[in-house]
Amino acid sequence: MYRSIALFLWVLALLPQFLLADDPGGGGSGPDVMLRDMGTSVVLSNGLLTATIAKDKATVTSILFKGKEMVASVYYSMDGGKDFRVPSHCVYTVHSATPDMVDVQMTSLWQKEVQAFDIEVHYVLRRGTAGLYSYAVLTHPPSYPDTGHGEWRMVWKLPEDLLEKICVDDLRHWQMPSSDDLMHAEKTPIKEIVKLTTGVMAGQYDCKYKYAAEYWDLGCWGHASDKNKVGGWLVLGSHEYFNDGPTKQDLNASSGINHIYFGMDHYGASTVKVAKGEAWQKFYGPFLIYCNSNPAGGDACWSDAREQSKAEQAAWPYTWLKHPAYPTAQERGSVSSQFVVKDELKPQLNGAGAWVGLANPPAGGNWQFESKNYQYWVKTDAKGKFTIPNVRPGTYTF
Repeated sequence: MYRSIALFLWVLALLPQFLLADDPGGGGSGPDVMLRDMGTSVVLSNGLLTATIAKDKATVTSILFKGKEMVASVYYSMDGGKDFRVPSHCVYTVHSATPDMVDVQMTSLWQKEVQAFDIEVHYVLRRGTAGLYSYAVLTHPPSYPDTGHGEWRMVWKLPEDLLEKICVDDLRHWQMPSSDDLMHAEKTPIKEIVKLTTGVMAGQYDCKYKYAAEYWDLGCWGHASDKNKVGGWLVLGSHEYFNDGPTKQDLNASSGINHIYFGMDHYGASTVKVAKGEAWQKFYGPFLIYCNSNPAGGDACWSDAREQSKAEQAAWPYTWLKHPAYPTAQERGSVSSQFVVKDELKPQLNGAGAWVGLANPPAGGNWQFESKNYQYWVKTDAKGKFTIPNVRPGTYTF
């Protein structure tokens, strides 16, 4: 049985692990953050990296790090086929700019596209941080027609053969086929699957779906290089904006690409549907497009990225982000309790290691198929105790 609980705005005294520096990855030192408006593009730099962003489509066209080009492109998109949409005809503004941080905003107002949403995309560069934070806001004013979307994602396409290793989890962590290996691979009846005939994976099959994972079990994923001593990662500070709870999985890293799928669309997930007359908005992110380097090579870069994910989660919600759709820590609440299991026939059974969470499905709905709101999940400790921190104000099902 589920029960509804009203989340009152009280904040517990935060545990020491949540008092780590809220400038993960640096943030407090280094050169000023610089913004150069190039007309059709904008360039952000902080002495660690230089990012170029195309204003019209909110696309990152370049990230230069340690003398290397880290991207082929970074873009947001919706759906596929004839309904494929990327932000376009964007209105560019500077959301905020100080010597410590620059936040640039590109807003694609709906112009009769299939998906009747305004798409607001932000990229943030902070002092001392070797990466771009990004977040996006989807808005459906009540005057817009009935609408919806299936896939909603951000894609980071990597330069060919820059990063030869993939790092998803302890089981999927190895050297990838090169671009030449993929070019000479045999096609199969399933277009996403190829059989490799050369290279380190000769005789094996490669497919982006074999790297799918439950995002809630991951803090980061990406690629790294023993040869070039650099890595490129998507690093999460929170999972609150993903659909359908912690049991869903989706694409993350695969050959030459890093994905982030907000809707968990590939494995029976829910889709967003909004009616005419309904005002709806959802905030996705921020997450970090992170670059790192280590003379020890790819595994050391992966270790650093995982530490970076811990720092991002400890700093959430970010004090540096000011946006009306992003509540501050003081505006959020926490829930603490204990999950107890008592079974006379199975006395060894207890509440340890269970997922417990807050969600806001519609009446008669199910959190496993809920896409329009936010969800919060943690695992209980060895005694079934838990704290769910940093919850947006609202009424939730526990």
